[in-house]
Amino acid sequence: MDAKESINKAKDLLVTDKYSRVVLNTKYTFEGEDVFKFIENTKNKIGNKEGVYVVSNSSMAVEMSKSFDDELNRITILTIIFIFIVVAITFKDLIIPAVLVLMIQCAVYVTMAGISISGGSVYFISVLIVQAILMGATIDYAIVYTSYYLEYRKKEDVLNSIINAYNKSIHTILSSSSILIIVTLVVANFASAIAAKICETISEGTLAAVILILFILPGVLATCDKIICRKGYYKEKNIKKIKSIRI
Repeated sequence: MDAKESINKAKDLLVTDKYSRVVLNTKYTFEGEDVFKFIENTKNKIGNKEGVYVVSNSSMAVEMSKSFDDELNRITILTIIFIFIVVAITFKDLIIPAVLVLMIQCAVYVTMAGISISGGSVYFISVLIVQAILMGATIDYAIVYTSYYLEYRKKEDVLNSIINAYNKSIHTILSSSSILIIVTLVVANFASAIAAKICETISEGTLAAVILILFILPGVLATCDKIICRKGYYKEKNIKKIKSIRI
């Protein structure tokens, strides 16, 4: 097929007796206040003419932004509910899943806040996807650490349980999270705009979740120890004995 034939076929797809296409190139980013205003102004100038449409990724983002809050809240609530149920069945407890789900949800908020504070852009679609993926992917790290903590609490005090849980789970958590962080970060450098932002946000969110799990979760479990370890087979007597020796 020669160049002239290719051009004519492309022209037939873009220009007919009934329809034609006008391409506008701008220097605006994919999402943002400026491009949203530009699209709205373009639509206002066109008016409500029949058969005239403004089509682009940015136009789609404008439409999504109008229902974004409701969709995000719906996805957040559904994700939390289903993950809470799964974790509750795993531990046969209601307090532990509440703590773990709250921890991972905090990682999501920390990620979005960090992007906004640093001046980066957050695509609406990437937020919706990352919200679900991060909750499902990183909750495993919290489950692994908590499982070891509860296992050691049956025979050790709080401090030793935290240390032993670290020793048992840290290799699993770091190896798995490192793969997710590095792979998504590499893919972000080669993917298109939306996919790149999704991968980049997942990488940053996973890092935030791991930091919270390794440095914040142990303290939360220790603080809530009396509530979490309220069953009789945990080493309550051992804790009292250690406290009396220290005093």
